[in-house]
Amino acid sequence: MSKHDEWDYENAEVHEPEWEVKSVYSLRFTAGEIADIRAAARREGVSTSEFIRTAARTRATTQALPAALVAALGLALVDTCERYTAATDHGNESRTIEDLASWLREHSSGDEPTEQVARMARGIAG
Repeated sequence: MSKHDEWDYENAEVHEPEWEVKSVYSLRFTAGEIADIRAAARREGVSTSEFIRTAARTRATTQALPAALVAALGLALVDTCERYTAATDHGNESRTIEDLASWLREHSSGDEPTEQVARMARGIAG
């Protein structure tokens, strides 16, 4: 007598599987790339596979900034930092992000690169 002989086929309950259909995809990494990925996964406390899946999902669902906007933001940041440093450089005073924000509000004319970048970003966002 097998264990199947004891099953109650007349009153069996049908259940949908609780697992999701998944795909296995093979990737190729150099030794250096996989070492970096494994180290990053360890830092985040997740498996290498979960780290790769999360990175791929994030990249697939996040809109990348256009290169022109990234370049303009970089130039605006450098310009703003140079102007802030020149205007507030009084020795070894400690400055905070709040100091920078206040200075930007006081010295914003609407024509400097930061405003140009803001206009560009608004144009791209539609």
